[in-house]
Amino acid sequence: MRQQAPVWVVCAPFPKSGATTFTRLLVDYYLFTGRPVTLFETDLHNRSLKARFPDITQLVDLATTPGQIALFDQLVQDGHVPRIVEVSAQAHPLFISQARNNGFFEETKNHGLDPSILFISNGTRKSIEAGMMVQSLWRQVPVMPVVNEGFVRLGSKLNDHLDSFPTRRSFQVPLMEPMLRDIADKPRFSFADFMRAPPGTDTMSLVLRADLRHWTQRVFTQFRAHEMRRAFDMSEFI
Repeated sequence: MRQQAPVWVVCAPFPKSGATTFTRLLVDYYLFTGRPVTLFETDLHNRSLKARFPDITQLVDLATTPGQIALFDQLVQDGHVPRIVEVSAQAHPLFISQARNNGFFEETKNHGLDPSILFISNGTRKSIEAGMMVQSLWRQVPVMPVVNEGFVRLGSKLNDHLDSFPTRRSFQVPLMEPMLRDIADKPRFSFADFMRAPPGTDTMSLVLRADLRHWTQRVFTQFRAHEMRRAFDMSEFI
């Protein structure tokens, strides 16, 4: 059975919920594992992903027909390269409407692609309701909640919040200490390069390096686990 190329749709209906950080980590995960990836960014104001990944990022304006063609037609092209699109809060209503009208998710299946919706939660009941609405539109597509604890502080209520979504699969970006965040926020810092670099090739403190590797590994392990589960789910021999 030919392996299906993943199409990750990072939906962020609410601003300042940590979607860009999560998308950045997902891209770096693929780069760390040595696999090419294509990235689409719909936030034409910040363009932070384009700044970090200029060679693989395409800016798309969903308010225009050329922008819609640039996104949807390229996402469903045949090929093995994973595709990631970050749907910003401003572009979210447009994306949902357009994806329904053009049958985007249905078309991905026709091209042997494996779509997933990563739903960035802001920790509120409105977020749960919005996530359930998205799942009701595309029941055949996994809709998995994501909580970035650097932006959404739920504390002991985190698991209850995630359990309220209609899926048992979710992602969590753990809270990052301020000193680590200062390192990660540097324009030239790459999680992929950092995880590949041998110890002692930078001037970072031993303690900070160990803490940052552990933090990054916690996120990358979730991506790897998801890939293994999807491969298991789609195996024709089970």
